[in-house]
Amino acid sequence: IERAFADFLGSVTIEHVEFTPQELDGRAYVAYERGSFVQRHKPRDGARSVTMNARYMAVWRREPGGDWQFHRFLFNEVPAKP
Repeated sequence: IERAFADFLGSVTIEHVEFTPQELDGRAYVAYERGSFVQRHKPRDGARSVTMNARYMAVWRREPGGDWQFHRFLFNEVPAKP
């Protein structure tokens, strides 16, 4: 999985990402966020930009210093409507 992401990020330029949170639930040291996002990226080989619509679930953890950090991030692409 790490290699696939590294290969992907090495082959495109991210042009735009827009997150739309839809639900957030949290406790003192953990929070769960669910929503959708749109990402537009351009392959470095000169091909046209690609727009991806996806849903996501993020798990945040509060670090000992008080900052919130991503702990887990899951997403799946939403198929285009015919």
